[in-house]
Amino acid sequence: MRHIKEIMIVAVCLMVLSFCVCTGFGIYFMYREGVQEYEDLRTYVKETDEDDHTEGTDGSDGKQTVVDFRALKKINPDIVAWIRIPDTSIDYPVVQGNDDSYYLTHTFKKAEHVAGAIFLDSDNNADFSDDKNIIYGHNMKDGSMFGCLDKYLDRDYFEKYNEVFLFTPEEKRTYHIIAAYE
Repeated sequence: MRHIKEIMIVAVCLMVLSFCVCTGFGIYFMYREGVQEYEDLRTYVKETDEDDHTEGTDGSDGKQTVVDFRALKKINPDIVAWIRIPDTSIDYPVVQGNDDSYYLTHTFKKAEHVAGAIFLDSDNNADFSDDKNIIYGHNMKDGSMFGCLDKYLDRDYFEKYNEVFLFTPEEKRTYHIIAAYE
């Protein structure tokens, strides 16, 4: 009888362990899938020499950042900008939906995914002409999306990397981070 109880306990422990391992792999591959989609999209953003005469936006380092909005619009016509924060993992397309719930659970390519997309509030103008523009993104535990913004709680980091670049089809905008709160 005691032997059967021990076997049952071991069997239950193995089932729980198997469930945890499978769940862990599932979460890993889900995160990886989302990261891969956005890495693929970064191929539509190029850094060129200033004398290349390619359409784009001048950078302060003599380089020109060129975002192929035409190609990205073919993938998703909801694209309104590209956001980049130097020395972070933030380098993503910005979309705008008809409401603020769709892109919470859908990627740029409109696939259902927990990471969602970086998106502009549906009440803002798509050309960023409002006095305040709200851009949403998930705080992912793997540091993707807006998961690295907690670095700005460190004063030295905040002072060193306080520029945000927003590329629109018309221009490059530079914003300066003035505060960071948790």
